[in-house]
Amino acid sequence: ENNQEITDTVVMAYKVAEHREVMLPVSVCYDGNFLSFAAEPVEIVDQEIVDKFLGEKNINWHAALDPERPMGVDPLTGLTPVGGKIFARYRKGHCKGMQNALRVITEVHAEWKRLTGHDFAPLIEEYRMDGAEYAILTIGSMTGAGKDAVDIARDQGKKVGLIKIKTFRPFPVRVLANIISKVKAVSVVDRAVNYGWNCGPLCQEVWATLAFVDKKVPVISHIGGLAGTDLTVEHMTEAIENAARAARGDVPEETVWLI
Repeated sequence: ENNQEITDTVVMAYKVAEHREVMLPVSVCYDGNFLSFAAEPVEIVDQEIVDKFLGEKNINWHAALDPERPMGVDPLTGLTPVGGKIFARYRKGHCKGMQNALRVITEVHAEWKRLTGHDFAPLIEEYRMDGAEYAILTIGSMTGAGKDAVDIARDQGKKVGLIKIKTFRPFPVRVLANIISKVKAVSVVDRAVNYGWNCGPLCQEVWATLAFVDKKVPVISHIGGLAGTDLTVEHMTEAIENAARAARGDVPEETVWLI
């Protein structure tokens, strides 16, 4: 959402990636233009605290790459029945590591908060969701405009909140399903297009999550902010209004383009 969150997440990413129950690469993703080109003050945590947080060097040589310790990695496993079983075990292990990461990410964020006082939602942030009847769902830097729009709507007496996705992979299905189950409708705002589904990629993830929600909740796809254009408070207000209408039964059948 902002450069402070990026800075802190980069440090936390090392501890997640190197955890013995994960051992997978971590990508810290953020918006180009709006954050990568932005200049804003950030608090750099002291090196001593970072060292304490990351702990002593403890390399898992089973997975680490080091020219001093060469090893073979077989890219062709699977050409034989035995190789196919080994390859399936690899992939199963990858999936297990990804699911383990949900817990590890949560634990790492809690430890970082304890050491630094910096508090970020590990998987999903709920903003003004107490008593909310409908919500907008955002990701990345658009969340700032979304929170402003929610504040304005709340001041007007509208029962709306905001759901921010922090961790996109592995997708926190169960956590999101629990949050969605508390509201009557959700407007999802995407900055990208999934042509196969005529929606945004984040919206597709939310639609898939509905299989784990024990009631019918309309989810409306919104796409905007393409080609580096801004997503404004006015755009977010439109998404809020669409969620409010959907909560009353008036659900848009097509993706809403925020242009």
